[in-house]
Amino acid sequence: MLAFSLNHAPTTVLTNGMLINDRMADRLTAIERSARYSLEIRLSLDGYTEEMNDAIRGQDVFRSALEAVRRLSRRGLLPLVTIVRTWSDDQELDTLTAFSATLRDAGYARPRIKLLPALPLGRELERRAGIDTSSLVNEEMLEGFDRELLMCSNSRVVTGHGVWVCPLLVEKPDALLGTTLADARPSFKLGHNACVTCYHYGTICGNVSSLIEGPAE
Repeated sequence: MLAFSLNHAPTTVLTNGMLINDRMADRLTAIERSARYSLEIRLSLDGYTEEMNDAIRGQDVFRSALEAVRRLSRRGLLPLVTIVRTWSDDQELDTLTAFSATLRDAGYARPRIKLLPALPLGRELERRAGIDTSSLVNEEMLEGFDRELLMCSNSRVVTGHGVWVCPLLVEKPDALLGTTLADARPSFKLGHNACVTCYHYGTICGNVSSLIEGPAE
């Protein structure tokens, strides 16, 4: 599937890294080197210590994620480590420094980090009391707004259970658009709290290069 996708467009893989063993890393490297378009591997990490990360992600995820980072970086794939911002502004520099140190210690010499906003979804609603769940995107907010910044304006998510409007809303009943891409062509009303986050922060899930990259020669 990945090799097929990379023959048609820049492709991003979102993963927790737990299944990336040496064999998988070798295969990803071979696919990337023969691809027509660029491959981006995003690997999630939500804490710079095992205790911090696994409290959110689950037991042993931290060690597996760092092993995946090490395997990929050694092969030149340079994963983009995505981190959800869960700290205050005054902790920003110290926190990012700690994340960078953890990744370097794992063997990633020049780590690439992408910060993501906390989304008002799932267990995040339980962890963070007081999240505003009343704000929704309205027509006034969209007036003069570049809608191409929203992933749902130009992309869909294809899964074994159907086609969804975006990665954030998978499993939301109204976000299931059908079983084929043809079913997914109609517009979608931005009626979820997560839509507000995308409105403020742009294509947090999308591969930006897919909007600008042409085919390789």
